[in-house]
Amino acid sequence: MSDATAQSRLIRKVAHDLNNSITITIGHTEEVLEMMTPLHPAHSALCTIAAVAQRDMQLSHRLVAIAENLEKEKHEPNPTNQNSE
Repeated sequence: MSDATAQSRLIRKVAHDLNNSITITIGHTEEVLEMMTPLHPAHSALCTIAAVAQRDMQLSHRLVAIAENLEKEKHEPNPTNQNSE
């Protein structure tokens, strides 16, 4: 297995695990927010948690894109400079 393949697999695994945790956080946060009024003392903190979790979800998607780029680069031929000596 090449270094690029190993790195890609590790990045995908981390992204997958992160995505699972974030999905749980978002789900539970939204569930609790639906049960409380905006005047509840914890409402603002839960909205912050939900916003941070959404940003973390974007990070998870960027990690997958990085892994895909590593795989793509592995399969692309390296151009050689014909003019170099």
